[in-house]
Amino acid sequence: MTLMTGCTVETAANGFEALEKMRSRPFDLLLLDLMMPLMSGYDVVDRMKEMDSRPAVIVLTATHADASTLERLDGRVVSSILRKPFDVDAASDFIRVTAAAVHEHRTA
Repeated sequence: MTLMTGCTVETAANGFEALEKMRSRPFDLLLLDLMMPLMSGYDVVDRMKEMDSRPAVIVLTATHADASTLERLDGRVVSSILRKPFDVDAASDFIRVTAAAVHEHRTA
């Protein structure tokens, strides 16, 4: 497995905690599972629509992302979707490149 260097990683136990952390400081990237305790990833996406500044969002899901799933995941909020199971090395590279691009864009 490739380790991501140069990244600071924070975790949240549920959607409420994730939203609170995003309100307290900026993040470049959010890995968001759709199935979480207390608040689903769909609800997190809905609440993020109201935020002035938000991170790029990569959604993780074990379900097939059909048209109704994609409609619920607003493209203005969600950058991409990773379906489980996924290759950890490929996902790590994708996450690292996405985070670096977002960070570079925001600091330019």
